[in-house]
Amino acid sequence: MAALQSARREGQRHHRRGRERQRAPGAGPRQAFTDPDRILATILYQRGSFTHALLGKLFGTSSQTITRTIQETQPLLDQHGCTVPRSTARFTTPADVAAYLDTYSTEPPDKTKPAC
Repeated sequence: MAALQSARREGQRHHRRGRERQRAPGAGPRQAFTDPDRILATILYQRGSFTHALLGKLFGTSSQTITRTIQETQPLLDQHGCTVPRSTARFTTPADVAAYLDTYSTEPPDKTKPAC
């Protein structure tokens, strides 16, 4: 989905500019908040456990960026039929997340599944 998100954002930017981009793709500063991070932040928010402010702290960005990201990414997830069930856990600080993980996490698996 990250590739689709990237293509969608580039299409929106092309529309705003009214022409092709002047720099080559990849030129300029690197994205601090990558497309996979944007999708993950949207899914975590949809889960109902995280506030915009907490997601901003966890991803090293502002709550305004998180709000804008969720508004941009939500249609992409809806388009692909991605539904996220609500959680009963609620977090307001990074310490809440750490305490939850300490209590309920398990040992990581010996083998990690490939992404593709």
